[in-house]
Amino acid sequence: MIEPANNSNNPTLAGSGVNSSLSTTPARNRVAAAAGKTANWLFVTAAVLLILFAILLVIARVGLPWLSSYKGDIEARLSEHLGSPVVIDDLSVRWEQLGPKLSATGVSLNESASRQVTLDEVLIELNMFKSISQAAPVFDELTLVGAKLALETAPDGQYELHGLKRTQASQGSPSQGVDMLSWIMDTARVDLQDAQITLINAENSEQLTINDLNITAVNDGNLHQLRVDMQLPEALGDYIELGLDLEGSRDDIRNASVDIHLKASNLKVDAWRALQAERFKGLRMSTTGIARLDATTQIELWGNVSAGKLQSARGQILATDLININSQQRVIDRISTDIVFEDMPSGWQVSTDLMEIQNGAELTSVNDVVYQFNPTANSAWKLDARGESLKLDVATKLVLSLFDKDADLPRARWLAQASPKGDLYDWDATFALVDGKPDFSLFAGFRNLELASANGMPGFKNVGGTLDLLHNLGKIDMQGVNMELDIPAAYTQSLHLQKLEGQLDVDFQDPLSTSLKGDIVVDDLGFNASTRVEVNLKTGASPHVFTQGKFSVDDVSQVSRYVPDRLIKRSTYNWIDTALVAGRVTNGELLMFGKVADFPFNQNQGVFKAGFDFENASLDYLKGWPQARAMQGRYDVEGASIHITADDGVLDSMRFSQVDAHIDNLFNPVLELNSTSAGSLSKLVDFGNTGPLKNILGPALYDVTAEGQAQMDLNIRVPLTRNANLVLDLPVPTNTNNVVSIPGLEINGSIFLNNNSVSVARAKLDLEEVRGAIGFTKNGIRVNNLHSLMYGRSVRIDATTQGQGQARTTEITMAGPMRASTIMDNYNIPLTQFVEGESHWNVSVRIPMLAAQTELSGIKIAAVSSLLGTQMRLPEPLRKSSGTTGRIALSSTLMPNSERFEWLIDYNDIMQSMVRVDGETLQSASVRFGGGAPNPIVADGIRLDGTVEQLGLDGWVSSIASMLDGLEPSATPKPIVPVSANLTVNKFIAG
Repeated sequence: MIEPANNSNNPTLAGSGVNSSLSTTPARNRVAAAAGKTANWLFVTAAVLLILFAILLVIARVGLPWLSSYKGDIEARLSEHLGSPVVIDDLSVRWEQLGPKLSATGVSLNESASRQVTLDEVLIELNMFKSISQAAPVFDELTLVGAKLALETAPDGQYELHGLKRTQASQGSPSQGVDMLSWIMDTARVDLQDAQITLINAENSEQLTINDLNITAVNDGNLHQLRVDMQLPEALGDYIELGLDLEGSRDDIRNASVDIHLKASNLKVDAWRALQAERFKGLRMSTTGIARLDATTQIELWGNVSAGKLQSARGQILATDLININSQQRVIDRISTDIVFEDMPSGWQVSTDLMEIQNGAELTSVNDVVYQFNPTANSAWKLDARGESLKLDVATKLVLSLFDKDADLPRARWLAQASPKGDLYDWDATFALVDGKPDFSLFAGFRNLELASANGMPGFKNVGGTLDLLHNLGKIDMQGVNMELDIPAAYTQSLHLQKLEGQLDVDFQDPLSTSLKGDIVVDDLGFNASTRVEVNLKTGASPHVFTQGKFSVDDVSQVSRYVPDRLIKRSTYNWIDTALVAGRVTNGELLMFGKVADFPFNQNQGVFKAGFDFENASLDYLKGWPQARAMQGRYDVEGASIHITADDGVLDSMRFSQVDAHIDNLFNPVLELNSTSAGSLSKLVDFGNTGPLKNILGPALYDVTAEGQAQMDLNIRVPLTRNANLVLDLPVPTNTNNVVSIPGLEINGSIFLNNNSVSVARAKLDLEEVRGAIGFTKNGIRVNNLHSLMYGRSVRIDATTQGQGQARTTEITMAGPMRASTIMDNYNIPLTQFVEGESHWNVSVRIPMLAAQTELSGIKIAAVSSLLGTQMRLPEPLRKSSGTTGRIALSSTLMPNSERFEWLIDYNDIMQSMVRVDGETLQSASVRFGGGAPNPIVADGIRLDGTVEQLGLDGWVSSIASMLDGLEPSATPKPIVPVSANLTVNKFIAG
């Protein structure tokens, strides 16, 4: 358009411009006239329309009562709209804004002969113009208030929406249910307000009611917007808000495209899992993978649904108070994460780049978490995650929550019982359930690892290392410093080890068995071991173990710490613990093959061997006995037996050259010990008097002195029961039997003498060049054919212990040639000058085994001889030449700590005498001839009684005088010994 004002200064143009203006004036007038006519027409038309609208409003208002009278038409139209016959109790109409609104109350929708949907009220907004033009009610908006619905789960997993009200018992085949889509998608706007849906399980008739369900649907052809909110039952949570933007036909709703927004508050995970498992079995959104986990969850998601399933979603999840349902233990306090949901061909996947786990004040981050449900045809679920640090107890609780509570997963049960604790770092893990079996891959470093023993697997504390597993197969490198090792099948208490290192290959591809193979090195308080270990664990079976290694110990007393005390009798373990006192262990070897339950394989079900050399060891083999010291030997265990041998050592004051101790059955432990030792006989006598054998040897040895060297063989057999008393030197009252009875104890020993000197003070015996053996048991001593010099002559010595209880005595007999004068002189019998020559004598000494009995009864001594070779230089009737025999018997009782002796002398049955000696002084002598006992009341002097055939009178006077002259003179003068006689003599001999 060209502006005229711009050409006013040009004359030519100005002229032409004037002419132009004059030529356009009629056109302008015609446009103005047309505009005016159009405006007038529009005004008139608007006025007419307004008048008509007003008339229609008036008609509508006047006709409102008329509309309410057409209840049947409304019922029919509503029945058509809702897809089921509708009955209205009352219909009213009111004018709202620009049109009428119908209110139907007492509405019943008869979906079948047996079910009804009841509505508190139905509000209907009519499209007035369409209704008038079509001469039938046309609905613009429906509001359904207070619908009572039932969502029923059939046994086949299908869902049916029904009216809650039943008019009669259901018969025949189920109805098709309520067509909810026709309710909310066939009207421009539908509001479902304050509805109630009761979830019914047809299998068990359990019901769950959701109140305050509100749905708003705005429909425009194939575009539908739905907004849903509902108040949940307390068991399920607080509320759910759901927004759906749907594009598609109602007839093909499964293939509609839907944008979804979900917001839920305080959802109870376990309640929803149970709801899904029992009522919504057909849903692909299964919660099988978290069957052990309960939590309170806040969710907000944005996603897309198409082809009848959720394709993708993003959102946030906050879960608090996570609890393991089975154990009712808190797993973690809080999990928060952004999640991404993706549909997969056979399942679905939830992933997050970062998950924050809070337990108490500790916050843990887990990266790249991916959980897949049914990722493949044979996998129930799969979980991938990684991170820099993770508490093992938290990880374990989370992993356990992934397993179905009814799944037969022994390894999951082991994990629950083992309760791992400690820290994982730089970890990358994958868990899956494949073909019903756990599949586990993990690469991680670990420290401060702690496992409780479970299902045959040992437990331990304070272990670090690395773990590299791929599909249940891999390696473990472990190091323990000041660690604990708990093997309850073998040990009553945990082993505390300074240092342990191990490299193990692990294989648990078979869900019912676990295999461990590798090398373990232990360095603990001087105990050094290197062992190859193979362990096979099968569910319901005893662990099968193969172990082979070498070890050494600086202190043998520490060996018992490593003995599996649960596998042997407690009394056997106590003996091992007590017996190994000191020394050094070298060349230790261990071999075990078989099931732990069959240990120690005494029926040849397996092999168990352990042994070591010991140096400078001390063995406390029996309580109360002197320790065997400075031992060099070997300790071996094979099966259920223990064998100890030594070829050098010291027992008390004796040096032994051989020790052999063995226990043939650890489950019925009996210790058998055989030893050979040598040393000073005087020290051996001291050992017999003061050591554990004092009650056996003491009564015979308490006043024995000896010289020279001797050898002792000692054999002991004793059951190792808890109540067995192995000490023989218990203090015993002097008035009781001091022989202690020990159930099952057997002692058999021998002392070998070779040219020793032995003196028995009480019996006034001095033996030289003693050769032979003295045997002893717990019941006493025995001697057979011991040779010695007695009074310078070779004699044979025998001994035995006889009797029971307080009557037990040991009798020592000596047989051999002796001079009668020597015997009588030894015991201060004042007849020495009347005998001459050497004869065979039998000397017996009876010693009580009870000290109190010795004090009471004394020691019995007797000597018997035929006197062949001995001349009796006494007058008739006692005269005898050396070439003839004449039996003589001497007997006396020697009381301890007394110098008084009373001798009975019986000579050839023709004379008996009682001679009393005080020290070396004759106190009295009572002599009876011709038989009968001598007069015991003779207190002093010499008394002759009896009957003789002939008597050498002057000889007897001379003999008596000689005997008196031969007595040891006293320090103080004493009266002359009186001599008296009362004899019957048939014939006197004089000269």
